[in-house]
Amino acid sequence: MQAGLAARQDRDSLRYPCRQLPTADLNPAAAARLSLPTRLALESDESYPWVSATDNDMHPAMDQALALVWAAFAALVDPAITIWSYAKPVVLGTIALGVAYVLYAMVRTGMTPDPFVLHSVGDLRVATGRRGRRDPSTPASPSPAARVNDSDAPGSVWSWREYLRLTCPAWRTPFRATPYLFNAHLQTIHAALGRLNGRAEYDRDFLTMPDGGEIAIDWSRPKGGVPYRSTTPTVVILHGLTGGSNENYVQDLVSFLASPPYGYRCIVVNSRGCAESDLKTPQLYNGAYTDDFRFAMKHLQKCLPHAKMAAIGFSLGSNILVKYLGEEGKKAPFVGAVSVCNPFDFVMSNKRLLQTRLHRVYSRALASNLKKAYLKHAHVIRRHPKIHHGRIMNSKHIWEFDDRVTRIVFGYMTVEDYYADASSCNYISKIRVPLLCFNALDDPISPLEAIPFRAADENPWVMIGTTRTGGHIGHYTGWIKPERWCTAIYGQYLSAVLEAEAIVPVPDPAATDASDFETDVDEGTASDASAAIAAPVKPVVSGRDSAVQVSEASASMSPVPRAEPVAAPATPAPTAAAPAPTTTIPAPTAEPPASRALPAADADAAAAAAGAVARRGLPTWLVAPGARTATLRALVQWIMQNVVQSRRVLVVLLVLLGMRRTLK
Repeated sequence: MQAGLAARQDRDSLRYPCRQLPTADLNPAAAARLSLPTRLALESDESYPWVSATDNDMHPAMDQALALVWAAFAALVDPAITIWSYAKPVVLGTIALGVAYVLYAMVRTGMTPDPFVLHSVGDLRVATGRRGRRDPSTPASPSPAARVNDSDAPGSVWSWREYLRLTCPAWRTPFRATPYLFNAHLQTIHAALGRLNGRAEYDRDFLTMPDGGEIAIDWSRPKGGVPYRSTTPTVVILHGLTGGSNENYVQDLVSFLASPPYGYRCIVVNSRGCAESDLKTPQLYNGAYTDDFRFAMKHLQKCLPHAKMAAIGFSLGSNILVKYLGEEGKKAPFVGAVSVCNPFDFVMSNKRLLQTRLHRVYSRALASNLKKAYLKHAHVIRRHPKIHHGRIMNSKHIWEFDDRVTRIVFGYMTVEDYYADASSCNYISKIRVPLLCFNALDDPISPLEAIPFRAADENPWVMIGTTRTGGHIGHYTGWIKPERWCTAIYGQYLSAVLEAEAIVPVPDPAATDASDFETDVDEGTASDASAAIAAPVKPVVSGRDSAVQVSEASASMSPVPRAEPVAAPATPAPTAAAPAPTTTIPAPTAEPPASRALPAADADAAAAAAGAVARRGLPTWLVAPGARTATLRALVQWIMQNVVQSRRVLVVLLVLLGMRRTLK
């Protein structure tokens, strides 16, 4: 047996030169320099198990090929193993920090309330309480606005703030984002790919435009077993870019308003070529073109002459709606409207989309959606003599698509001209119906810089509501099945304006012509609305209404521009003929608000405690009543805020540790 083993070793030494020197005969330093495949080959019983031990006729070419394979394998594996051994602590540390940051963001998101803040609330008066005027088709359990109207005596008048506080209880509930959707980008992506919270059913009609084009109008079907009547309140909906009645945010709202206790009729006006409709002409739609919507509203007014109407638009549809309201002014057929995530200023919005790489992702995504919509109707759009298919398909950003399609089809000289004409912020001052503009301050598509706060301050009909977070048409809350928190926000507002008898502005005492304050009500309520202006108003909360989360603290925390105070007219200097009076009037002292003023006993106790602290030489925050809790809260908040910055220090330490190990 020993002789057979020796003969086999001699034979293998001739066939496999790499096995002439086993690892046991090498010194440790030489063995460590061998590659991993070489060490495996030397320490194994058979280097090539697929070759028979008794085969002495192996071709040299095969032997060389196998040797090259092993060499290539060693050249690939050895550097990777070496790099991983040094980079492993850095990679694992980075992953651990990323997981820790995600957990921290989820906890912070779940624990931080985001109040709904109102800006530029105008001085309006609301007439309510007309018993016996309600639609018999309304459900037995009425909406909050219907309960307020039915419970008051005829001729009740409310201020705009107080009426919204009573009819919109959802406004007092702060927004708490879904923990795993803790930033604007996750909220926006989930809004584009998220599930439906309520499914709507429609009956479709087609309306032919004067130029031969065609749009689809979807009428919601009644829910709850109550059929629609000719006087049922109606909500007209405009979708976003390349959307339609099938979008989840549209179906969520339709399901909310069509179900009890509201029971409203919802009508979705789809743009040309959207919602699986055919395009009849080479003309598409854009944010500046309101003729289709104007023609559709005339058709709906003929179909429903006795129904009160309100409107709501999302994203691009909200821009079309606001521009239409500004163009129509007092002739607008709505009693109220809502603008959701309106870009307002197309120039600023497009500039924001091209500032960073992450925002360019949204620009590319919007351009991709437009190109998909174009491909569905390319055989019709290419009839235009100036349209080039290749250039359109090479568009990478939304402004390139607008420059190569929208600008050409609608006759603009440059894409900047189109953006300037489409910006609905230029029409805010001409709106004459109650309008709620709902935006999130972190919206990546509708930036904060484009929200027209100053223009809304000058128009009592326009009100802006914001949240710090929420993304673009997002605002998801909940854990397992996230739902849109904002659906109830603008759904209850639409109910409030539909249930009110009349909404009129308070005339300016300095105005000389009272005819400027006309009301958009019918003949039967015009006299009541006029009397409502002079009627006594229900008690209201002075200043900003804390009941609708418009406190001084929340308003000051929001990074939005405030309206500058109007300077008082300069008093003419006294002349020599009229000497200045000798008596002087003392300036009134600024007293703190009642909510911040301390009772006399507490103020004396606080003063005594402060004096004792000063005598003992101790810091005030250590012994003042309630100061320790506030200090600990501020310390914890500071630590939580600096965790994000401290992760950079940990990464540097891990890199230095890896370099130290490499040098050893």
